[in-house]
Amino acid sequence: MKKKSLFILFTMLLANLLIGQTSDSTTEFQRKGHYFLESGYNIIGGFGSGSGFSIYGDDGGTITSIGIEAGKFLSKDFALKGKVSMLGTGDVTLYSVGIGAKYYIGGKLPFELVPAIINGGDLNFIFTTSLGYAGKLAPNILFEPSVSLMGYPDDFLFGFKGTFVMIL
Repeated sequence: MKKKSLFILFTMLLANLLIGQTSDSTTEFQRKGHYFLESGYNIIGGFGSGSGFSIYGDDGGTITSIGIEAGKFLSKDFALKGKVSMLGTGDVTLYSVGIGAKYYIGGKLPFELVPAIINGGDLNFIFTTSLGYAGKLAPNILFEPSVSLMGYPDDFLFGFKGTFVMIL
């Protein structure tokens, strides 16, 4: 009975996968008018970027990060996006709010510029800019490895990011 149930389950899964692959591949998912949500990881900084929650702790204390990055495609390759985040330790908490733009050069190379304001007692202006490649994992899910610069007009941090983009 157990083998028969597993066989039926496996057959149903296989049929579902095959039926899903037979759809017309000439119709491409259109981004225009859709919202998107981003979640990623900054390889050099070692902390999350985009939507999500991170906690890092060692003997020296705990660092907590929470944020969301989302936007809307106004055309096939151009989107407006916003971000809100909080980074905190036991003594200091930084809040960041930014609104910017993202453009897919040739439909495949995402370039973004997001100016932001950070409040950690004093207001500071920073910006993030990045250029990457959009690899399609599913019709509405992209993976975007990118090179980024973040910082003040006279002081930058260089980074590598891996970002997942879900188009809703």
